[in-house]
Amino acid sequence: MKKRPGPPKRELYALLQVSPEATDEDIRKAYRHWAQVYHPDKYQDFHVIHFFCLF
Repeated sequence: MKKRPGPPKRELYALLQVSPEATDEDIRKAYRHWAQVYHPDKYQDFHVIHFFCLF
């Protein structure tokens, strides 16, 4: 099985702002939190809305 290219795991933890020793529950909570923050229908900040309109 070939290894897929991608960011190192440390970067993924940093993206969610959790430590590599975080529990599964902590990772789920952080993911859900950031999913809501950056959801275009929930977050009304101009800069984030502009960011999503670019794609």
